[in-house]
Amino acid sequence: MTPARAVAIAQLLTALTAAATPATLGALQPEWDLERLTRARPGAGLPVVRTHRYRMAGKVRPFLFWIGRDEVGAAQIVWRRDANGAVAYELLIGSDPTLAPWSLNRWGYIAEEVHGSEAELLGIISKSEEDSLGDLRNTLDQGVEQFAFSTIRTTVVSGVSRASLWALRSEHDFTFRDVDAVLALAEGGSDEAELQEEPVPAGARLGFLTTVAEMLHTSIEAHGESPSAAKALEGHSIPYVYADSLHDLTLRSHDTTRKQQLAGFPGVVVHGKFETRSRLTGKKTRFEIIYGVDGCFAEVPVSIAYRPRWWLQVELLLATDTDQPTGACGG
Repeated sequence: MTPARAVAIAQLLTALTAAATPATLGALQPEWDLERLTRARPGAGLPVVRTHRYRMAGKVRPFLFWIGRDEVGAAQIVWRRDANGAVAYELLIGSDPTLAPWSLNRWGYIAEEVHGSEAELLGIISKSEEDSLGDLRNTLDQGVEQFAFSTIRTTVVSGVSRASLWALRSEHDFTFRDVDAVLALAEGGSDEAELQEEPVPAGARLGFLTTVAEMLHTSIEAHGESPSAAKALEGHSIPYVYADSLHDLTLRSHDTTRKQQLAGFPGVVVHGKFETRSRLTGKKTRFEIIYGVDGCFAEVPVSIAYRPRWWLQVELLLATDTDQPTGACGG
């Protein structure tokens, strides 16, 4: 595996957690409920209704053809829901130091819980300053004595998003498999945390994962209605709040012409192309998701692809050792 594929791993983490990048917003409000900003992971008290695991593949195109490797890391998505309408999503994704070049260890975690107009959001990503392959190589060659994680916790209450941002430091180089240990370290917050707030506009959704889930649901409904309804949905945008700023998620296109075996179950899939845009910076990020239409894979990503450069691509592929909801697909 070439070093360029190592960069792809780190850039995928950046893509999926781009909405958690700190920004300068309003001043600190003394009445903030700091206990809500430092409690356990969002959604931990809600029942798990589905868990899916993914393997991470990386590709590089130095000339005319793609060259890649199927095993450089892993990911997991967890769905939670209760009878009162609360929903939660978790995404854990990371490179595997035992598989990745130079034992590269980059990973990220997002958890969101939404109940009506209130939300709790948490994001953690292994901190790095590399902008190029040369930066990455220098960082790994030099080694570090202390490891850092960019951490953000947000609550949305009464139409206001309040975020706490800080760098979590450890002497241990945790991997994505140690997420529980890192969450325990993050539990108490930090005296050095930067606190920011932003009003939530009317109609804005709460959380990146929650907004993606809504878009997949809307896409499938449109395809079930008629081809014209599916076509009319293209270009549809949903505003959402994540961390400390406002973003838009746009469905660029979606079609059901592609079919494949979904972890042993035959089914129709939708190939959706998406774009996020930060209203604060104007930065755009594009990614693609192939997701199931019906049965136990309805609204479940079968693959997630991101191409940060024309010559780099990273893809998450649904693994076969998947936990099915109780009673679904013969489970």
